[in-house]
Amino acid sequence: MIRPIDTDKTFEYVCKDDQALPVEEQTVFLLRPLKSKELARLEDNMAESTPRKSGGTLRIKTGTHVIETLKTGLEGVRNLGGKDTILADCAGDRERRLAQEAIIDSLPPTIRRELADVLTGDADLTPGEVKN
Repeated sequence: MIRPIDTDKTFEYVCKDDQALPVEEQTVFLLRPLKSKELARLEDNMAESTPRKSGGTLRIKTGTHVIETLKTGLEGVRNLGGKDTILADCAGDRERRLAQEAIIDSLPPTIRRELADVLTGDADLTPGEVKN
């Protein structure tokens, strides 16, 4: 049976590297499933091409795709370097954007890619990896 996705509800995710740690040492990411239009926009913007007349090139913008995916679905984090950042608690759009960018900038590339894969549905998640 297909389980519908509630795109207004966040879920908790613990990265694979942290899953073996005691719960109190794990970093927990708060993610929001992407709406179909958001995912389509992200996928559409992933590639850029130029016409054959001018050389016919195709660029795949995977790094930009990862960052934009995180900007769309990352709602906060608990215990990242011992600190909690919940974006819903930010005072305004600017504060929220800066807090979100600070989280993203502090993550190693492998973790950013893992989180983006979870958000886009490209990760095979076990029930223990997603905490609803």
